[in-house]
Order: sequence, then C-alpha cells, then structure tokens
Amino acid sequence: MLHASGADARLELLRGWRPAVGPDGLGPAVLEAFRVASLARLAAWAADHPTPDAPRAAGTGIAPGSAHRPVRPAAPPTREAVAELGRAFRDLREFSLQLTALMRTPRTVSGPGRAVLVQTLGGQIVDLTLDPAWRRAAIDSDLEHRITAALRTALQQCAAMPAQALEGCPDLVAVLVRNPAGSPFAPPADPRGGR
Repeated sequence: MLHASGADARLELLRGWRPAVGPDGLGPAVLEAFRVASLARLAAWAADHPTPDAPRAAGTGIAPGSAHRPVRPAAPPTREAVAELGRAFRDLREFSLQLTALMRTPRTVSGPGRAVLVQTLGGQIVDLTLDPAWRRAAIDSDLEHRITAALRTALQQCAAMPAQALEGCPDLVAVLVRNPAGSPFAPPADPRGGR
C-alpha cells in the first residue's frame, strides 16, 4: 500500500471488505491501514539507516555496512566560505519558522470529483472522509482509484513542505545544493545560478 519512499500509496480492496467493515467503516479502515503501513515503512527505513550510536559489527569498530575510509584533514575555511555559512545560518532560522508554520497548518486535499477528502497536519495524513452517497454506490475499482488519487496528492503535498519552506532562503539553498549529502531531502536548484 505505501511505496518505499513514503511519498506514494496505492489502495487495494480485498474481497469481502464490505461485510467486514461496511460502507460506513471504509474511511476509518483505510486510514488505519495507512497508519499501519506507515509504521512498517518507518521501521524498515530505520533498519536500513542505523544511527551513529547503533551497535558496531563485532570486533571491527565499524558500523555494519559502512565502508572504512581514511579521513583527510579539511582545508581551513576561506573568509568567503565563513561569510556564506553565516548567511545560510540566518536562512536556517527562516526555514525553521516557515516549516513550523506549514506543519501547524491543516490542509485538505480532494480526489477526483471531490468524493474523497484527505486532511493532513504536521506532514502526516490525519483524516480521510468519503462522500456517503458516492461511497455506497461506487464499485470497488472506483473506490480504489479515487482514494488512491487523494492519498497520493496528500503525500506529495506533505513531501513538498521542506522545499516550500526553503523558498526565500537562497543562501541556505546554495549551501544545500553544493553539499546535497547533508540534506535529508532533495534541495531545489540554486536560484542564484550557483553564485
């Protein structure tokens, strides 16, 4: 149901769902299935991305799966680099404020025909509402299609929040573009043309 990236979903209704949950229970059942899939996806991601404090492979002193590379001493930072990082640090505060505002704002997206409404808050899906008349009359393939479309739109909207929060933070974007490994998401293109 939930793609490995966590930014896409697909609903598949199993045979016998109607007597099991009933038409009125479909929205809550889908929401619960999505929560379970989200937790499973998070657990799988955590298993694939151990923290620096994760147990080391026995006797090696190296985390499992990590490559041992010699560390070269870094060149001293230039005055320009220090100034750029200072500007990026100021942008970081703005980014944090913008992201917090976006996360605190509830948003509602709809699927085709507005038969499905999905509400998000804090970058997560928190509610799913189905139009009662449509829900009772719709065939399974239409239910799957419209619910999937609404879930996908909501997930894409949640995934876009960090990039939205970066708007107006050109110095932070410039640093992230040059150092993409330090960013937990794909930064937008440098609006200053790589200044």
